[in-house]
Amino acid sequence: DTLSNTLAVKNEDAGSFDFNTLLHTYYLVPDISKVSIKGLSNITYIDKVENFTRVLDTNDSIKIDREVDRIYSNVSQDEIYIDLGYGASGNFILKKINLKDTVVWNPWVDRARNFSDFGDEEYKQMVCVEPGTVSYITLNSGETWEGGQILSITP
Repeated sequence: DTLSNTLAVKNEDAGSFDFNTLLHTYYLVPDISKVSIKGLSNITYIDKVENFTRVLDTNDSIKIDREVDRIYSNVSQDEIYIDLGYGASGNFILKKINLKDTVVWNPWVDRARNFSDFGDEEYKQMVCVEPGTVSYITLNSGETWEGGQILSITP
């Protein structure tokens, strides 16, 4: 079983323009402490929680046990493995297509309370793994850019 999203941006104007994009994929999970994300080790990320500090992620997998807001830049690996904590039926492969960055986000306790459209305890049941391009892309007149993701349940 798969789900794919494709985004196409075409510049039909005479001049150029810059854009960036993230596919904000929110995953519903039974328990955030059981989530595991693999495929981003040995990649430097920008930690937005810690004043945009650059950190080399040396862990085999990402576990969420506090507020996380990370931008993994220039990720050469196209596939990320996501265990949502449902057992065998909750494992996904996220295949990125022409999207060089990946954001991992969970607001945790304090930030969740500050969102008017987010329940105080909902951080325990969600994680975002967002492929995209955080850095701007320039499209000249007549050019088209395409990117996307394919989510597949692992066998």
